[in-house]
Amino acid sequence: MLIGVIDTGIDPTHPSFAYNPNGSRESDPFLVGVCEPGPGFPVGSCNGKIHTARYFASGAVSVLPINASRDLSPFDVDGHGSHVASTAAGNHGIPVVVDGFTYGFASGMAPSARLAVYKAMYPPGGTLADLISAIDQAARDRVDVLVLSIGPDHPPEDQITFMNVFELTLLFARRSGIFVAQAAGNKGPIGASLVSFSPWSTGVAAKPTPGNGLFRFRLIAARDAAIQSQVSAEECQNTAALNPDLVPGSVIICSFSQGFYNGTSTVTRVLNTARSLGFLGFILVANPLYGDFISQPLPFPIPGIMVPRIVDSQAIWSYYDNHTLRDDKGNVTTFGASVAIKEGRTAKFSKSALSVARYSSRGPDIINNQLTPADVLKPDILAPGDQIWAAWSPLSVTNPILSGRNFALLSGTSMAAPHVAGIAALIKQYHPSWTPAMIASALSTTARKHDRLGQPIMSHGPELYKLYNSTPFDYGSGLINPSGALDPGLVFPSGNN
Repeated sequence: MLIGVIDTGIDPTHPSFAYNPNGSRESDPFLVGVCEPGPGFPVGSCNGKIHTARYFASGAVSVLPINASRDLSPFDVDGHGSHVASTAAGNHGIPVVVDGFTYGFASGMAPSARLAVYKAMYPPGGTLADLISAIDQAARDRVDVLVLSIGPDHPPEDQITFMNVFELTLLFARRSGIFVAQAAGNKGPIGASLVSFSPWSTGVAAKPTPGNGLFRFRLIAARDAAIQSQVSAEECQNTAALNPDLVPGSVIICSFSQGFYNGTSTVTRVLNTARSLGFLGFILVANPLYGDFISQPLPFPIPGIMVPRIVDSQAIWSYYDNHTLRDDKGNVTTFGASVAIKEGRTAKFSKSALSVARYSSRGPDIINNQLTPADVLKPDILAPGDQIWAAWSPLSVTNPILSGRNFALLSGTSMAAPHVAGIAALIKQYHPSWTPAMIASALSTTARKHDRLGQPIMSHGPELYKLYNSTPFDYGSGLINPSGALDPGLVFPSGNN
């Protein structure tokens, strides 16, 4: 099977894309397609696992500040394309190592499939012209499945959504026998926010992944270690604001306050402060003055955790205040609170309800930018897209906090779409005569609307950390059921007229 990926390129040196002599016989390193060399992508980078690698930049170089010495090759300087490609078809059993720690083993959905990579996105962005050229080339290269975790951000201004040039290009790809998996978008939970409009592409929504004699160390609030103003110190953004004689070897409580909301404060600066001053670890807690915040887990080089809910941060502050002694002026005389650091690399799964991620774009589908509903159910299907470990490019030019890393833990419908693409490739391999419509039919008719305990799919909505009743405009046909889709009992074909 040949899976096409249109994105930011690929890192050919990553072990997820190494030639595997024990893999599919189709992955012969001598049987490769067109491989365009360039910066970071030398001759020979197509190795059988990477079958084809091209880049499309005619549109981008004309309107965007492209770095020709870095960007003009199939090499992935961003990381997003490598993440998507490895989720769909990365090699099986690749150790996920970040900062010297192992977080388990990674595998794509179709680990023996080959990859055809088409780079059409660059650090400054991309153009529709390059994207369409890439889709057209994928059809010429006869890929079996195409994954699009990129695309337009909004409906066309003066056209019916189905009739714009991007959607028509996807129609021609479908007519040529390609199953298209497209990210539904990350603008949820607002209704009619998805960007996968046409019935001939499979729009994928994202679901969260449910989660579930120690040494103890001194716990200090950054505001109590301030040598300048507490406002400057509490967010842990500035080494000069904290007492360098007090914080080393301690776990510091930092506050997610105004600077994080206005964009002047970052987690990267917290890490820099922690390294410079020798924090043993840190806790970034929600500030009651600003409310809950949304966080995604990141592998930090030092022990650290984010506590995004006020109710949880208040419990931490209550414990801290009850164990911290102060004089009449409020100055700390004894730091009595302590904290233990436990193993944080192993996922613990809870029995929380099956749900649609808050950011996952919702239906109904629309036919124009006036949000007129269309007679098409969108999104099509729900798949895992939250906290997904997959390959990454160490350059990471648009996401400096992940620079130097070969793996990243990301969330989004961009992560859900390659799950569906890989599963579609497995179905196509099992049923080689099936058309894209038959594969889509098998996925839709076997999808689950309840979890294994019989509870219905729920949705994360406007209020953070609260579940709402869900509808097909949230999850489409339901949660993807790979084993069921291999033998659905009945499939529905469709013509091209």
